[in-house]
Amino acid sequence: MYQTYVVAGVLVLVLVLLATDRLRYDITALLCLSLLGASRVLSSAELTTGFGHPALFTVAAMSVMSAAFQKTALLRQVARALGKIGHRPVLLAATGTLVVAGLSAVMNNVAAISLAIPIIASVARKHGFPLAKFMMPLAFGSLVGGTMTLIGSPPNLLASGFLQDKGLLPLSFFELLPLGGSLVVVTVLYFATIGYRMLPRGNPSDQGLVDEYRVSNYIAEVEVSSDCQLAGLSIVETPMSSLYDASVLTIIRGGQGIYAPGPSERILPGDILQLEVGRDNLVALAGDLGVKIVPQKSTTSLLLEPGKAETWDAVVTADSLLNGKTLRQINFRRRFGVSVLAIKRRDESMQHRLVDLPLQGGDVLLLLGHPEKMMAACRELDLVLLGQNPVTRTRADLPVLITFGGIILSVSMGWLPLPVAALIAVVVTGILQVLSLEELYRAIPWPVLVLLGSMFGLATAAEKVGTSSFLAQLIHSTTGGNPLLILALLYALTAALTAVLINAAAFMLIAPVAMALASTLGADPRPFLIITVAGAASAFFSPVGHQSNALVYSAGNYRFADYARVGVILSLLVGTVCLLLVPNLWPLFPQ
Repeated sequence: MYQTYVVAGVLVLVLVLLATDRLRYDITALLCLSLLGASRVLSSAELTTGFGHPALFTVAAMSVMSAAFQKTALLRQVARALGKIGHRPVLLAATGTLVVAGLSAVMNNVAAISLAIPIIASVARKHGFPLAKFMMPLAFGSLVGGTMTLIGSPPNLLASGFLQDKGLLPLSFFELLPLGGSLVVVTVLYFATIGYRMLPRGNPSDQGLVDEYRVSNYIAEVEVSSDCQLAGLSIVETPMSSLYDASVLTIIRGGQGIYAPGPSERILPGDILQLEVGRDNLVALAGDLGVKIVPQKSTTSLLLEPGKAETWDAVVTADSLLNGKTLRQINFRRRFGVSVLAIKRRDESMQHRLVDLPLQGGDVLLLLGHPEKMMAACRELDLVLLGQNPVTRTRADLPVLITFGGIILSVSMGWLPLPVAALIAVVVTGILQVLSLEELYRAIPWPVLVLLGSMFGLATAAEKVGTSSFLAQLIHSTTGGNPLLILALLYALTAALTAVLINAAAFMLIAPVAMALASTLGADPRPFLIITVAGAASAFFSPVGHQSNALVYSAGNYRFADYARVGVILSLLVGTVCLLLVPNLWPLFPQ
């Protein structure tokens, strides 16, 4: 009996830790798995079985293929088409949703939205439309688009694995397409009508980035004279950063700009320094160090030269090397020769002590530097550019297309199991050097794999001690055994959990209960798992439920309540469509 209490306690602990974000989700999952092992609820073999599950292998392989897809220039024509309709914002929002949904059907959701964000943001800024009208539709489009194929999202693969583990036929490659396609249509129509009007108005994006991020009030120019204390010193030797929180953005020498100067760059008499500094500190700096403040000639004195020094903004992804680190820790400026002018977190723009601020997924960095250097920084650190399309034609187009086509054809025709086809695709990608080995291993979502492997252990424990059966009996008695009510409750529970948990974790918590309910009713477990997959895709209530939501949070200047306001109605629409289609596409009690 004590094992039942242990599993119940671990389930509660998982929910609390994931919901409060006290620990990173993979650490939380490992902690709970270790508790199940230490309490002897799971044997050593049961403890590690989940990490060898084919679903995890397939998630890793398809993440690699998604990274390979990002190497192609296949979105060039899409960008041109969206540019032609860019003057019609409602149509742009609906079309962008459709494009991302289509991409998400065959690649990682976050990779799909990362490809689309630069294009949509560029078109929106060109016409002066607020990004708030487009970012959330992209995120929600990526979620529902992932329900169209077997490889569209991890819950699809996990559901197929649950069926296979019970000796049933796994999901076929396009089995979910009728349902997923319907959900995409509903989502596109929603954002083409009432959904677009419910999105926040936001600020017009036709203003310059320096003004948009409210940096202009913190930019000043000072002139260095021969008797100035700064003359002859390198930047690192000056007290500007330590005492006055001033950052040297550019040194203007002989009419030429030295952008993002390194710490060893020497300051010479006659130099004009462009600083990012607060007004009070500027006055103190000028008085103490003997520099002359140069009157501003416009709203900002920031020197920009197209092709030499530009301002770009980029979003920190959850998988970025910057996530959880500071700019100082990775030596950002010296490493890339690029300055960070501001950091936007949600609706707040920060300009002070940026180098020591721990960064989070969804933060937006305002960068200043040479375009090639900024592009290199974004690629190496997995940052998603806003308003700049980084896609260029490469030799990867044809190999990646053929490889993707091979996966789809071999799996849909039943020639190869998906894990085998995915493995072959990864090997081909490596041999053709579409991705370097470093890029290949970096594309694998290790924290997600740790989470899923651990959650398989938790699901095994819940089934072993009867927790899943107990919850199934509770739901059965609450609904009177009505199958439609049970489907509705499974959808609602999974969708509600995505407000505080990542959607894969939400699915893994509800899926064993769905299987137990099907067994209690004597029904086919297929529709019960599929409605749970749909619930996991309905992570519309908060920016927490999926990385796609977090990615657009700060970029769209959203508030937490914006997700709930826009997402509740969409979730109800998606749930209604699911209840109409699932029992008809997958009969509950097949003859």
